[in-house]
Amino acid sequence: MKKKGFRKILVAGLSGALILGMSACGSAAKSEIMQSVNGNGAYSTGSSWGSDLAMPDYGQSEEMLRDEVINQTTSKENAVQSSRKVIKTAKLSVQTRDYDAFSAALEKKVAEVNAYFQYADVSNTDYRGDRKQGTYTIRVPEANLNQFLAGVEDIATVTNKTVGEQDVTLSYVDTESRIKSLKIEQDSLLELLKQAQDLDYIIRLQSRLTEVRYEIENYESQLRTFDDKIAYSTVNISAFEVQRVSEPVPKTVGERISSGWKNTMINISEGTQNFVVWFVVNLPYLVFWGIVITIAVIVVKKKIKKTKRKHNENSTAEQNEE
Repeated sequence: MKKKGFRKILVAGLSGALILGMSACGSAAKSEIMQSVNGNGAYSTGSSWGSDLAMPDYGQSEEMLRDEVINQTTSKENAVQSSRKVIKTAKLSVQTRDYDAFSAALEKKVAEVNAYFQYADVSNTDYRGDRKQGTYTIRVPEANLNQFLAGVEDIATVTNKTVGEQDVTLSYVDTESRIKSLKIEQDSLLELLKQAQDLDYIIRLQSRLTEVRYEIENYESQLRTFDDKIAYSTVNISAFEVQRVSEPVPKTVGERISSGWKNTMINISEGTQNFVVWFVVNLPYLVFWGIVITIAVIVVKKKIKKTKRKHNENSTAEQNEE
């Protein structure tokens, strides 16, 4: 019995010592963590990114922590939205009865909004009226885009208009972040290169440094392309010279009859003109083939007559023999 009592006392003493040891370790660990936090509540990890990680307040409730996280996330999203990067484009198809006047007016409109021609191609159509058509690519300052589009509608009849937007904010921000990270790596590599003494190690550092610089230049080129497309919207214009411009679609029965009659008379007039032009242009071909066909007919008729004459002569000779 005495041995059993002694064992119980020994087990109880060891258990108490173990509990006290664990409590002391926990207090020391917590004290060490708190000592690693600076006066502003940020982790002192010895690296630059550690200052951005806020030490949570153990006295805050879960609701308060959740609200704080939501507020921080919302603030970042609002910051992105306030600096949105948008590429705007427009595509127009226009008609004009006087292409030269339209071309001169278009150049004037381009100058008024401080835009410029990136591409222009003007050509003549075929013999059916010697009309012109052209294709233009114009870069317009984003702030003046609506003014320019309204100006084009004043100098020509717009038959089709498409305006689009492409939000590249996320790609832009991601590219900026990659550049920052690569520049930090570049600085680190340069610092290591100053301290390096082993030749093989120096070669590897220089090789990686070359790769990093190439990537930085590539991403910076992407940013310049983004900036150019964002600052200057792209407008593509297809212009056609016509005898009559397209009219609005008629709504009432009377308007439809009037428009149909007018279109029919215009089509007859244009058809007659086109036929006359076609006939005059192709007259040499018609004359040539007319002569060829006439000669062929004459030759065929002569052969037929000659064949008939021989046949008659042979028939007469047979009758005489009988």
